[in-house]
Amino acid sequence: MDYELDKGYIIAQRFVPMNREKTLAENYYILDKAAKELFKEAFIYYDYWESLKKKVVGSGNYHSVKDGERIKKNISSYEMRADELIHICKGFG
Repeated sequence: MDYELDKGYIIAQRFVPMNREKTLAENYYILDKAAKELFKEAFIYYDYWESLKKKVVGSGNYHSVKDGERIKKNISSYEMRADELIHICKGFG
């Protein structure tokens, strides 16, 4: 961790694809579970984290608070399918 948001080093990472056919709640559960599993796997190597850490390359993506508010207004329920929200939010940001 670092004092700046998203400015620290990466110890471990994994790509977790979003399933557009699942609900927002189901996708959140999948992502949360993957994050916990990755932390458990990486913690085994805690003594080596200093040598494993990598600096972030590139800028990634960013959503402003304003973007977040616009997106939240379109979420009718966390039981909404992800593809529905993606369709509604096309063109944001």
